[in-house]
Amino acid sequence: ASAAAALASREAAVAALEREGLTSDELARGFETYLGVRRRQEIIGQTRGITVVDDFAHHPTAVRLTLEALRLRFGERRLWAIFEPRSATSRRNIFQDAYAEAFDACDLAVVAPPQDLARIPEAERFDAALLVRALRSRGKEAALWGVGPDGPLSPNIGADAIVAQVAANAAPGDVVAILSNGGFGGLHQKL
Repeated sequence: ASAAAALASREAAVAALEREGLTSDELARGFETYLGVRRRQEIIGQTRGITVVDDFAHHPTAVRLTLEALRLRFGERRLWAIFEPRSATSRRNIFQDAYAEAFDACDLAVVAPPQDLARIPEAERFDAALLVRALRSRGKEAALWGVGPDGPLSPNIGADAIVAQVAANAAPGDVVAILSNGGFGGLHQKL
C-alpha cells in the first residue's frame, strides 16, 4: 500500500507540474537532481558499511510509514529503529498501543525514555518500557536504552549510551534509522 501511495503521489506531482507548463525534459531533470526533504529519510552518514538515516517521524502513523518505506528502499538489510518519544503527544500514552504496531517493518527497535514528563499527569505518561515489552511480545528485538538506576539519563548521556550500544552491535549492511522530532542529545552526529 505504501509503494502504491508513493507512486500515486509522484504521478500527482507530475500532473500538477505539467499543468503548470513544465516539459518532460524539465520534469526528468527535476527528479534526477531532487535531493529530498531534510529529516525525511535523510541519509546523514555511512561508515563501516552502516547507513545512518534521520527521519522526523514521531507519530505512530509516521513511524509505521517511514519504516515501511525504508524497508522498501533498503530491502532485506537489517533495519534498526531508534525512537525518541519527544513530542507532546508521543510523551503521552494516548498512542501507547499504536506504537507497538508501528515498528513492524524494522528488525530491531531501540526506545529512549521520554524526557521532561513533569508537566504530564502520571496517568497520561507514555511508558517506554511497556512499549519495549509489547514489541518483544510481537517477536521484535527491542531494547530500552538511555536509562540509569535513577531514571532517564540526560539527553546527551542517553545519546552517548545509545551510540556505544549501536557501535558495539551494528554490522556492515545495517540501516540505522533515527526517529525523532528533536535533537536527541546530538545522537545523529554522534552516530
